[in-house]
Amino acid sequence: MRLAIYASTSMALLAASVLSSLISRPNFYSAAVQLSSSSLHLLVLTNSALAMLLLAVVTAQRLLFGGLRAIETEHLHERAWLSLTETGLAMTVFREDVRPTAVVAFAGLLAAKAFHWLLRDRVDSVLLPIVIKPPNRQIDQLPHVPPRFHVRILTTSTVLALIDCSAISHAIVGIAKYGPSIAIMFLFEFTLLLVSLFSTFAQYLLTLLSPSLPRPKSLYQIHLSLISSFFNLVLYIGFFLTLLQFYGLPIHILRDVYVASRQFLSQLLGYVRYRKATKDMETRYPDAVSLPEDDTCIVCRETMGLHDEGDSRPKKLNCGHVLHLGCLRGWLERVQSCPICRRSLIEDPRPDLTNPQQQQPANVPQNPFAQFRIPENFRQFLPPIPQMVHPGNHQINQEQPQNVAREELTQIPVQPVPSVENTHIVLPAVIPLNAPPPGEMSPEQLERMERDSRFAISERIRIMHIIQRRVEEGLEMLVRLESLRFPAGQTPPEIRVQISSDPSPAEHVQEDGQPAIPPE
Repeated sequence: MRLAIYASTSMALLAASVLSSLISRPNFYSAAVQLSSSSLHLLVLTNSALAMLLLAVVTAQRLLFGGLRAIETEHLHERAWLSLTETGLAMTVFREDVRPTAVVAFAGLLAAKAFHWLLRDRVDSVLLPIVIKPPNRQIDQLPHVPPRFHVRILTTSTVLALIDCSAISHAIVGIAKYGPSIAIMFLFEFTLLLVSLFSTFAQYLLTLLSPSLPRPKSLYQIHLSLISSFFNLVLYIGFFLTLLQFYGLPIHILRDVYVASRQFLSQLLGYVRYRKATKDMETRYPDAVSLPEDDTCIVCRETMGLHDEGDSRPKKLNCGHVLHLGCLRGWLERVQSCPICRRSLIEDPRPDLTNPQQQQPANVPQNPFAQFRIPENFRQFLPPIPQMVHPGNHQINQEQPQNVAREELTQIPVQPVPSVENTHIVLPAVIPLNAPPPGEMSPEQLERMERDSRFAISERIRIMHIIQRRVEEGLEMLVRLESLRFPAGQTPPEIRVQISSDPSPAEHVQEDGQPAIPPE
């Protein structure tokens, strides 16, 4: 409605301007000179040309696409403002070549871009497959579309291809005849549109032929997107180098070159990771011989069975989780990590044969607490303990004299702490433990704890509480040992080291390098 009002007003102003010129001038030639020389008449003529162009574009849109949806209109407005700004900045480089013909070509370029955007949105939105999940397989079925839709897609693609090819040939002829000019920009823009058109039409064909394709459609889409991004990058780099050679540094195109480079590299790296993750899937991800308690595939939310075939076969990942083969392949196309624990699936699951001592049998679960060891120099950060014994051989002698000399207390030799696997400190129990420590748990208990069920999470929380209680028990025992060593009324002696510039052996340092107690 607003476009109709605008077009009617523009046509009325144009008729009034032409009629006034014909009345005020004796002949047609002088009236035409007045229309082309007067600023007011030129403004009316330009506005009328813009209104007629909009009417032509809207009419073509109605014929080729029909009515537009709200999302298509929103995308069209967003892209139009961005494209108008970028093309306007590009035309500032060719400001000496801006003529009425260049303005008309600029308007035609914007209209061609709008039709390419609408074609891409229409193909992506209407031909989205409907996923049907029978009990043992997954089928992608196309939605029902009328034959008129396919006729419009084919007609629009043919018309746009003819427009792009004719514009490219015209720009090449202009560059060859007149040298570098604004035709370089139109050559670059219409070449980009032609690449986008081929990508859209290939996507349309893949969607139609997806039921009969020998491999999944998504794999062809990955290759198609990678090829399209590569050609876009080549075109942007070529346009940038051409402008740099003839017109100086084109700052406005630096962002486009960076975006195209980043997009291509990200897609290339994603494709490499996908190929690495899906290489030898039969050997890398073996068939699951047993299913977890929760036998639901996390991707498709369907129940898995050990006797399923095809893409419904349960595959065990290198992290231990189980997925359908088809779901796993579709997931790896987007992310190369486990959908449950987010562990990378690109790592080689085969064991390292160079260090057989670190290998463990496959049927024995790994002890998650075996990597925690007490360092050998741990004791030097703690107060000296009266006696270290082996279990069952000795006991701590708690009847120590209370008047021990200060020199003897400070000269207790520091012994290395034995390994936790062979020796431990005999300490009286402070808080009784109601559960076995993690190191003494059975393989079944460890396997149950490593699962991702609600019971496994509660088991982990319980183990964390046990560890916390044991740490508190150790801290309390350290306090008790400290109180036994230094009874009430005594304080630990201060160890002072006097640093002297005298190179001779000082009486403040012992022969073994330990600091001595200064004389009182």
